[in-house]
Amino acid sequence: GSNSIGSSAFQSCSRLTNVSINGATSIGNNSFDGCSSLTSFDIPSSVTTIGDAAFQNCSKMDSVSIGAKVASIGASAFSGCTKLSKIKAFRLTPATLGLNVFSGVNTQTCKLWLLKSADFDAYFSAAQWGSFLYVEKMDVTSKMGDSNDDGTISILDVVNVVNYILGKPATNFNMLYSDMNTDGAINVIDVVLIVKKITGAPAAAPRQKVAGMKQAACNWDLVDNTFKVQADGGIRGFDIAYTGTYTALPALDGFTVVPYTKNGVQRLLGYTTGDAICQQPTSLFTLSAGGTVSDMTFVLDNGDSAPTVKGIATGISS
Repeated sequence: GSNSIGSSAFQSCSRLTNVSINGATSIGNNSFDGCSSLTSFDIPSSVTTIGDAAFQNCSKMDSVSIGAKVASIGASAFSGCTKLSKIKAFRLTPATLGLNVFSGVNTQTCKLWLLKSADFDAYFSAAQWGSFLYVEKMDVTSKMGDSNDDGTISILDVVNVVNYILGKPATNFNMLYSDMNTDGAINVIDVVLIVKKITGAPAAAPRQKVAGMKQAACNWDLVDNTFKVQADGGIRGFDIAYTGTYTALPALDGFTVVPYTKNGVQRLLGYTTGDAICQQPTSLFTLSAGGTVSDMTFVLDNGDSAPTVKGIATGISS
């Protein structure tokens, strides 16, 4: 399906105060036009285009963050955002702008924040971007993981990101600081990377060859209602869709496992602050008779995610 926010999707939703577009790739024309109660907006790094008048007349918007992959911003996109005082642009070179993108924004008082490594000369010389009087440098490296933007990175940030994924209330959620691998989506990969940053977890363990196993990054099997996994270096997190009734096995004693439902599908979100598991074929949980698994992400010990595994791996149940 499409990951676009459709044209006029939330137009004139004057009571809308908070919205997440996690994973979206484009924002359509007039999508949030007239959302007069929005005070801030984080445009994730997954977004590449912002349509005409997308945020026009968001009259209470004080700050906006524009992700690093946004290459074009349509005409009048932020026109009428008269309260805008802070724009954070994460692209190293200026995005292409349509006409009157910042019409009504006081460019003499609104601060434009750019990454320290950005091409400042290109911004200064670009039409409209160059009209901002105050341009500041920002270094976000130390802020990555500070999900609640309180100045420290702690278990509060881990819980905050988990709550966001589960659709529960998140405290002062900052999408840009939470997107640890800057892929534009907030998921279990980011949870594990924050945990590793807090705990100073070591880099990937040496790969171990297992007799009869394919030497792929991550293999799984579901045999006799038991779900088994083996991964090079072990795993630190997972997000798995399943059917049936789930029962954890002792291998998950060191994991925090959260069952949740998304789009009508049962899922398991798991992560650990301890040692990685599954360097050898390991049984993680059982399902009731007829239970199935699908659509899974494994976070390997080196912090990367394995691709979704569709096949049954040779030898994992032996």
